Amino acid sequence: MTDHNIGVDISKSHLDAFRLDDGAAQRFDNSAVGFRALTKWLGKATVARIVFEPTGRITRPSRRRSARSFLWSR
Repeated sequence: MTDHNIGVDISKSHLDAFRLDDGAAQRFDNSAVGFRALTKWLGKATVARIVFEPTGRITRPSRRRSARSFLWSR
């Protein structure tokens, strides 16, 4: 089983996610609904880490929404 590495570019309105192993990319709303969609997109895959570019106050709510589901690295 592969541990997936996910890159996420976080903006005020959306999240651009990229899955390294297969090159899949998807855009999600930066909201609770968007995080549920991101979780569904990841499926049952084992996520080793999610890497994002810290941009201050924009990333804080995003990290709080997903803190229980994902390990974040910057």
